[in-house]
Amino acid sequence: MEQVPSRGQVERGLVVVAVPLVGVLVALCLGPFAHSRPFVPEAALPAWAFLIPFVAAQLFVVSIRFRGRISELSLEAIPLAVALFVVAPRELVLVQAAALVLTLAWQRNRPAIVLYNLAVGGISAAASVVVFRSIASSAHPLGLQSWIALVGVAVAQVTVGMVLLAVVRRLRHEPLWDGTGETIVLVLGVEMINGTLGLLGLRMVIVDHWLIVPLGVMAAVLAVAYRSYARLLGSHASLERLYESTREIERPRGHRASIQALLDQSLELLGADTAELTFLATSANPAMVLVSGRDRLFEELPTDVAQRMAAERAQELTGELELPEEGPDFAGFDVQTAAQLQRQTVTAPLQGSDGIIGTLRVSMNYGMTFSDADRQLLEMFANHASVSLHNARLIDELRAEVAEREHQAMHDGLTELPNRVMFDLQTRHALDRRKREDQVVVILADLDRFKEVNDTLGHHHGDELLEILASRIAVLADGDRLLVARLGGDEFAVLLRGRFSKPEISQVAGRVKSTLESPVEIAGVLVDVGASVGVAVAPRDGNDAATLLQRADVAMYVAKTEHRGIVFYEADADPYSPQKLSLAADLRRAVANGEVEPHFQPVTSLKTGEPSSVEALARWTHPTFGVVPPDVFIPIAEQSGLIRDLTYLILDRSLEAVRRWRAAGFHLKVAVNLSVRLLLDDDLVANIERHLSRAGVGPEMLTLEVTEGTIMADPVRAIEVLEALHDIGISLSIDDFGMGYSSLNQLKRMPVSQLKVDRSFVSSLPNDREDAVIVESVISLGHNLGMQVVAEGVEDAASLEHLRKLGCDSVQGYYLSPPLPSSELLRWMRRRPQFSLAPVPSI
Repeated sequence: MEQVPSRGQVERGLVVVAVPLVGVLVALCLGPFAHSRPFVPEAALPAWAFLIPFVAAQLFVVSIRFRGRISELSLEAIPLAVALFVVAPRELVLVQAAALVLTLAWQRNRPAIVLYNLAVGGISAAASVVVFRSIASSAHPLGLQSWIALVGVAVAQVTVGMVLLAVVRRLRHEPLWDGTGETIVLVLGVEMINGTLGLLGLRMVIVDHWLIVPLGVMAAVLAVAYRSYARLLGSHASLERLYESTREIERPRGHRASIQALLDQSLELLGADTAELTFLATSANPAMVLVSGRDRLFEELPTDVAQRMAAERAQELTGELELPEEGPDFAGFDVQTAAQLQRQTVTAPLQGSDGIIGTLRVSMNYGMTFSDADRQLLEMFANHASVSLHNARLIDELRAEVAEREHQAMHDGLTELPNRVMFDLQTRHALDRRKREDQVVVILADLDRFKEVNDTLGHHHGDELLEILASRIAVLADGDRLLVARLGGDEFAVLLRGRFSKPEISQVAGRVKSTLESPVEIAGVLVDVGASVGVAVAPRDGNDAATLLQRADVAMYVAKTEHRGIVFYEADADPYSPQKLSLAADLRRAVANGEVEPHFQPVTSLKTGEPSSVEALARWTHPTFGVVPPDVFIPIAEQSGLIRDLTYLILDRSLEAVRRWRAAGFHLKVAVNLSVRLLLDDDLVANIERHLSRAGVGPEMLTLEVTEGTIMADPVRAIEVLEALHDIGISLSIDDFGMGYSSLNQLKRMPVSQLKVDRSFVSSLPNDREDAVIVESVISLGHNLGMQVVAEGVEDAASLEHLRKLGCDSVQGYYLSPPLPSSELLRWMRRRPQFSLAPVPSI
């Protein structure tokens, strides 16, 4: 960065420039100007007569605003125009030099400044004489050619002044011509007007010397009037600018935008070059300084600089600041004193609810100064600015509060991930913007063993686990392409937007799953939770956000139930279709009205060839949809809680059928399936006893079938209930054996008398060696544990014969009989088919 010169360096440079100029002046006065006479000898006047007009013109300065800048102009061109005609050149240069010395002495300028301004004034006067006498005509000294000469004088004076001003700026390391173009035009125009007025006055005085008296009086009156008018006009213009500036800063905007507008309007209001807004330091906030100018961009100063400047501004407000004797701010060519520098800046306090909160400061460059009226104007503006800044701060605080509340409304409080609301909005937005070839993919992931973490380590450690997993899965987020959210509990969702193949979607879903399944150390324990992931893709699986999320949820539960990890939504596997939702209400009415009936499938002994029992299977004929398959309405009953009423309805009808069959001479036991809801019901045993008593059927005629999955929901409780049922004489059977996860240790503890081999192993028994081995193992296991073994799903003679060879006890299936209503079962019993009971050869 270029170093700014000190005041002493600048003054030495001014002296270096001024000494040669003074030498040139001395040479001119001793040489060409020594014997020159006045241009109009007959109207010659003594040089001393112009001393007072020159001094008055230099002190009598008029401030004019031109294109947003304030320029200070003098009327020196009027007496100069007259003196060029009636004073000899050497005397003119000397009287102008004397006037400058008196003016600068009055302003108490430093010696170097006096010397430099004396040299500048003298050179300007000498240049004026040379230009004037080169152009004016001695034949017609007061004619048009002389007026043209005065125009040339104006150009020469402006040129000399700008060149020498550039020298000073160069010494101060400032821009040479920045911001001076419009000032040159203004000064040149005023100089030409003043010169013209001087020429016209001179012509009148030559006609009659006594006209100088009324002209002088009139000039003084006009000068005073003009000055008063200029002040009045300036005050009016200032009020208009104050009104416009105040209206501009009162527009609703944020705090920083208001500061920038305030600084811009400060510059416009006073025609200043630089505006500075300083906020004093408080207990809550450090000091802050923001500046703007005609030649600099809006910026905030560094904190260390801001703190120093804020301390200085605070001292200024209390009058404790002492201006330095040395420093770059005091270097210049005609504003070097502290008083002059103070007139170049004006500072107004900013009031807050607790007192002064800062200052608004504007400054001029290149010697321009502010008046007392300017100071009052800035103070009035600062009062309005204080209110505007306070309102802007309130707006910012309100916006921040709204943004915070919006963030809270759109983000999860625990993990800071987007929540369900945000996910829904983003999904809708993605669907609205989706192009024809694009896809919108919803990936829903649910932790598999999160409840164990909460129950074992506590909910606070469960929250810690969620936070860690959220931070991991958040890394997958990819701008507008991939959004990660937490929907609640242990559910996370991913929104994928763009064009993807199914393998690419599977890859993203796999990354989600593997991220969630990575082991995490919580409370010194390495926790390893699984994750089930469901995927729904628009437009195939739906065209609205709610449908996509619901279908991803369905796929996720299929993945969880079937332990498949990642599942894409398939309509055929959806147990929650609108039709099934409608079926739930219809099923409730059907159960209440007894419209669901049991059908009975015989279980035939392979030793005697006689039916020994039947299995009760629920059947429902819907008035609109016809026969509803059990694998459709049974899950509905499970999910809706109807399974309890449905089971007791089937139990009642089955026990009534047992009583009728007994009356008809057939003693058949009946098997009824129990769901997990009933198995864990505290009143199960008492309710079954009540139903048996009401039907008049002994417990030995009833078998209750449970699946391995039902038992595994709560093995301890399930075994307790099974033992209670066994104690009252009810037989127990494990249905679909081989499809669950029960251990042999638990199996041997269960009071079970029968195992039923699942149909999936029986259907391909003759042709599948592996299935044959499994069935043989189950039969052997059951016999070794003292249980009867029943094979389900016998569809052909080959399977039946194979089961006989394997030593299976009983079979059931469509090969022998489909499930039949109670009355049809009686007819089947009376004319049932016989099959051979030939000795079974060894296998």
